[in-house]
Amino acid sequence: MGLFSSLRLGSEALRAQQTGIEVAGHNLANINTDGYTKQRVNMASVAAPAYSGASAGRGVQVQSITRQVSVYLINSIRDQGTSLQSLDQQSHVMQQVESIIGELSESDLSTGFSKFFDAAQNLNDNPKDAGFRENYLQEAKNLAAQFNSLGERLQNLQTTINDDVANVVKDANVLSQKISELNQAIVRNESAQPNVPSQNANDLRDQRDEAIRQLAEIVNINVSEQTNGSVVVSVTGDTLIAGNSFNSIDISQSVVNGNATYTPIFSNNLAPLVIRGGTLHGLIEARDTLVGGIINDLDILANGFAKEVNNVQSTGFGLKGYSSVTAYEKVGAHTNVSLNTAGFSTAVEDGGFNIEVRQSDGTVTPVYIQVDADGIGFDTTLESLRDEINSKLTGAGFTDLSANIDSNGFISLSSTSSSLTFNFSDDSSGILNTLGWGTLYNGDGAQGLKINSLVDSDIDFLAAGSSTSPTDNTNIAKVIAMRDSKVMSNKSETIEEYYRAIVSNTAATTARISNNAMNQAHVVSSLQSERLSVSGVNTDEELVSLMTYQRSYQGAARFISVVDELLDTLINGIF
Repeated sequence: MGLFSSLRLGSEALRAQQTGIEVAGHNLANINTDGYTKQRVNMASVAAPAYSGASAGRGVQVQSITRQVSVYLINSIRDQGTSLQSLDQQSHVMQQVESIIGELSESDLSTGFSKFFDAAQNLNDNPKDAGFRENYLQEAKNLAAQFNSLGERLQNLQTTINDDVANVVKDANVLSQKISELNQAIVRNESAQPNVPSQNANDLRDQRDEAIRQLAEIVNINVSEQTNGSVVVSVTGDTLIAGNSFNSIDISQSVVNGNATYTPIFSNNLAPLVIRGGTLHGLIEARDTLVGGIINDLDILANGFAKEVNNVQSTGFGLKGYSSVTAYEKVGAHTNVSLNTAGFSTAVEDGGFNIEVRQSDGTVTPVYIQVDADGIGFDTTLESLRDEINSKLTGAGFTDLSANIDSNGFISLSSTSSSLTFNFSDDSSGILNTLGWGTLYNGDGAQGLKINSLVDSDIDFLAAGSSTSPTDNTNIAKVIAMRDSKVMSNKSETIEEYYRAIVSNTAATTARISNNAMNQAHVVSSLQSERLSVSGVNTDEELVSLMTYQRSYQGAARFISVVDELLDTLINGIF
C-alpha cells in the first residue's frame, strides 16, 4: 500500500469515526423523544485486494446504521396496549357509574324505597288523615324523581361515550393517514440509494412505529411489513392501510331506544369494523353492555315496581271515585290490532277487570270486562275493548258512562253525570296498568316514571281501601306487603333485593375491570421497561461511545499527520 492509499485509509477512518460521533450525538439528542430507538454504527474492516501480497488491509468502513430494536417487544407492547386501553376505558366508565348510582348516599334508591314503604305504613295506620296521604304521595314522587335522575344521568353518560366514539374515529383516521405517508417516505428514502445501507430511514421507522402503537391503542390491528419497507395494517382481517393509501373509518348512526348510537364502519364499503380491543372497543363495550345493561336493569326495576304499585292502586277505592280517565299512551298506527301489538310499552294478559260504578247513594255495581290476549284467534283490540265496555255498561243501565277513542288513539272512560263515578277492581289482565287507568304511576322505564296526573292533582284518589269506607286500609296494606313479596326476576327476588343486586353487580364489575386493568398495566409497564433496556438511550453508554469515537478520530487524524510528514519528506528529499 502506498502513501496515497494510506491517506485514503486515514480519510475513511476519520469519516467512520465522525459517523459514530454523529450517531452518538443523535442518540443523546433524542433521549426524551417518544418512540425513539437508539441507533448503532456497524463498522467492518476493508480487506486488502486479492493477490496483493502481504498487506495490512484498507482500513474501516461503515456498513450500516441500524436501530437496536426487538420486533417481538414492539408487537407485544402494541398488542398488550390494545387490551389495556379497552380495560382502562371500561374501568373509567364504571367508576362514573358507581358515582352516579351513589349507594349509601342520602339520595340513593334504597333510602327512597324505605321512605316510600314507611309512608305507606303511616297511611295504613291513618287512612283518613290527609297529611299521611300527602306524605305517601310525596314519597312516591320522590322515588320517581330518583329513578328519573338515575336514568337521565346514565343516559347522559351513554351520550358522552357515544360522542367519544366519534372523536376517537377521527383520531384513528389522522393516524392512518400519517402511517400511509410515512410508508411512502420510507420506501422513497430507502430505495433512493439501495447500495448505501447507512441511508436506511431509521427515524422515519421510529415515527411510524410510534404512530402504529398509538393506532393500536385505538383499535386492534395486525401489522405486516412488505419487502419494500412499507407496512400493511388490518383490523380483524380487513385492510386499513396498504402502502401509501388507507381506508378511512366513518360512523354509521342508528337510533336505539330513542337515542343516537354511532357504529364505526369502513368508508369504502360501509362494512362495520370487527373491533376486539383498544379505546374503541372499550367505549363501545362500556356504552352498550356496561352502561346499557345497567340502564336496562333500572328500567326493569322501575317498570316492575310501578306495575306492582299500579295493580294495587288501580283496583282499590279512594275517598272519591273517578269521573274520567284517559290512557297515558296511545296505540300505534291502528286501533284495530291486538293490544299486545298496538305499541303499548307494557303487555296485557288473558283475563279481565271490573268497572266499579259508584252512584251518589253509595251503591257500587261491578261491571266485568273481559280481555282476550291469549294469542289464539281474535284478541282484544282497542276498538273491541271500547265496544265491550260500552255494551256492558249499557246493558247494566249505565248510559251516562262510556268509553271513547279520540283521533290520536287515546282511549278514555268518562261519566257525563255528576252522580255517577267509578273505580276498578280485580284486574287479572294488567290492562289498567297498560292504559294508565286509575294508576299511581305512568310512564315507561326509569327516565319516564311519573305520578299519574289525576292522583297528583287530588290526593283523594289515592286508593287506601278496597271499599268506599274512609277507614278502609286493606288496599294500602297490599303495598306494604309488596315490600317482602317476590315480584322480580320471575318471582325470585323482592323489589329491594333486585335493586341491591344491581348495586352489588355494579360494584363487582367495577372491581373486576379495575383489577384487570391494573394487572394489564403491569404487563405493559414490564414490556416497556424491557424495551428500554434494548432500545432506550442510556446516557452513560452514549458518553462512553462518544469518547471512544473521539479517541479513534484523534488516532486517525494522527495517522494522517504521520503519512503527510512522510510524503513531505519523500517529496522534499527528491528535490
